[in-house]
Amino acid sequence: MLTVAALAAACVAVFLWLAPRAREFTPRRTALRQALGALTGNLRSGVLWVLYLQGFLTMGGFVAMYNYVTFHLASEPFSLPLWLISFIFLAYLAGTISSPQAGRLASAWGRRPVLLGGNVIMMVGVGLTLVPALPAILLGMVLLTGGFFASHAVAAGWVGSAAVAGRSQSASLYNLGYYAGSSVLGFAAGASFRSRGGRALWAWCSPWCWQPRRWPSGCCRANDRRGMSRIV
Repeated sequence: MLTVAALAAACVAVFLWLAPRAREFTPRRTALRQALGALTGNLRSGVLWVLYLQGFLTMGGFVAMYNYVTFHLASEPFSLPLWLISFIFLAYLAGTISSPQAGRLASAWGRRPVLLGGNVIMMVGVGLTLVPALPAILLGMVLLTGGFFASHAVAAGWVGSAAVAGRSQSASLYNLGYYAGSSVLGFAAGASFRSRGGRALWAWCSPWCWQPRRWPSGCCRANDRRGMSRIV
């Protein structure tokens, strides 16, 4: 644990050193009443509610898959050792490719189709983990990860440009939903996995990836390209 904590601290220091300066941001003091007004103002926007729920549901499904696919690989018929299973987290590298690509595609095609496309890729990835073959499961996790981070990159930028009150408060509400999904759905999926195994986990996670596609298209289309020059 001490080694992991030291490595994390070193990564933070490198990030602070390499991170570019903020652009188009002027720090200022805000009274508590103003901050609360910005929070409640953003909660009155249907567009923002869709984006907050997008973060909650997709992050919940994403974390649930990573939480329990390791148990799936450690059991029959794979029986992989834990040190080998841990390499599955290298699939996160797919997110370093898909995130900037999602930004470029959103500039060209709009945010909504790119965000929903990421959700579809997540669904395909979850489905591949049902195939009882290790290469299919690994490919599924790569697709799940790439699709998730593409959707997340688009949604995280969208909540700021679509804010009807404070942009920072809008981003904080998105992060609240994002990590709440990780905690609530990521934990709750364990009951499905424990009772029925991998198929139950797929049945649990896939609706959270699919659900944003069922939301009305008009609720987000009006803000689809707002502020793209600032975000991408």
